[in-house]
Amino acid sequence: MNISPPLGRRERKKIQTRQALLVHARALMAERGVGATRIEDITARTDVAKGVFYNYFKSKEDLVAELVQEGMEALFANFLLPFPDGQDMAAKIRHAARAHRRFFAAHPEHLLLFHQARGLLKTRVGCSEKLSAVFRAYLERLAAGLFSGNDAGGKALALAAVVGGALSGSISYSIAADLAMDGEVVDEILSRGIEAICKK
Repeated sequence: MNISPPLGRRERKKIQTRQALLVHARALMAERGVGATRIEDITARTDVAKGVFYNYFKSKEDLVAELVQEGMEALFANFLLPFPDGQDMAAKIRHAARAHRRFFAAHPEHLLLFHQARGLLKTRVGCSEKLSAVFRAYLERLAAGLFSGNDAGGKALALAAVVGGALSGSISYSIAADLAMDGEVVDEILSRGIEAICKK
């Protein structure tokens, strides 16, 4: 049995500082948005010098990528997995839709973060490959769940992008327009439409 020695004080402090940077960045971005949150704001809230930030992250975009990754891990682990086994595509899409709605209701800061992080990628301003890879991994995992691990390529990824985008988009629009959205209607539209496409 290989037991790792306990971490020393310095290593524990580094882990705590890194975690504090992430926690304070997430809170600030929920308050101000991704674009309006500066590295100086994050380090001031964490009570460390600005240079300390770069001991842990290459850029703000790398930190954003890590926050999005954390959120997506929580979405899959606590809300989305496992996908219903042996059910048709419509049932799997309804499962995915409900899981996304529950996740964003429990973690509204991630709805804003995911949306604005995608905006960074769209504009490609100061964007990192790490952030793009996080969204690609999300689509691959969603496609694997919807298609039971079969054909995680082209069509499956495109349909996963439609599902993920429609879910987060419909939630964002309903909040922006102060609408009481009927999630079951969204589920039905998505599940019937995508199931029809898959049968072609």
